[in-house]
Amino acid sequence: MPSRTIGYHLNRMANIHGNGVTLTEDRKGVPSDQEEWGDRQKDHWRTLLAQNVERVLGPKMVDEIVPRFNPERKYSEEENVGWTREAMENLLSIDREDMVEILTGCTHRLPDHYLQELREVWDTTHDLDELHSRWKERFLRNLDIWFGQLDDQDLRFIRENDWGEAGRKEGKVILATKMPSSATEYFGSDDPLERRYLYCHCPRIRSAIKEGGDEILANFCYCGGGFYKHNWERVTGKRVEVELVSSVLKGDDCCQFRITFLDDE
Repeated sequence: MPSRTIGYHLNRMANIHGNGVTLTEDRKGVPSDQEEWGDRQKDHWRTLLAQNVERVLGPKMVDEIVPRFNPERKYSEEENVGWTREAMENLLSIDREDMVEILTGCTHRLPDHYLQELREVWDTTHDLDELHSRWKERFLRNLDIWFGQLDDQDLRFIRENDWGEAGRKEGKVILATKMPSSATEYFGSDDPLERRYLYCHCPRIRSAIKEGGDEILANFCYCGGGFYKHNWERVTGKRVEVELVSSVLKGDDCCQFRITFLDDE
């Protein structure tokens, strides 16, 4: 996506009033990289949310949905939690379809080269069963590289329950369950709150869970659902709908999404 200048926040920030700020979608800097509170950094996810609200609803709605922020300021995780909590509450005022489109657009996206092998499978076969099978094989083959050394019991659980990128295919539906962020620690813990903390990939959500106060609404998890939506759309060229089934923000032990292919085979 090309660089663009976003002016709709500038007029309401006294310290940078009247200045232009050029923003680019650089995914090398993952939003909220630092886990510990007090480590301040620029929070690129705020900008992504503002961009996607404008894309879906138009610039006039940005001020209604997106809490004030300065894209040049560095924020602590505690500040990120409060800001995100307010933004998710504001999103409840719009249509669900628009909310999902906005949040799935804020997701982390894999580089093209990572999906190239799968795209070639699809281009060669146009067979969803074959693509899913190859995707699952590749994921399981790389489990130790991506998530560390897991014992046999945990590996068996992952395989039997189809956790991970490929998910479980049921007709035109993929039931995708995210892998835990800290997988070995997650499977080794018996504490429900600790497991939810270890499960989530998003530092601001881990901070909210650790904080123990009012948590962020579960609609935030559509950002994570966008990971699956965009992967399948980019590989197959088909339109995909994502639905949140379970979430650690709803007290569940894992986050799961229902991915439905909307185009005819």
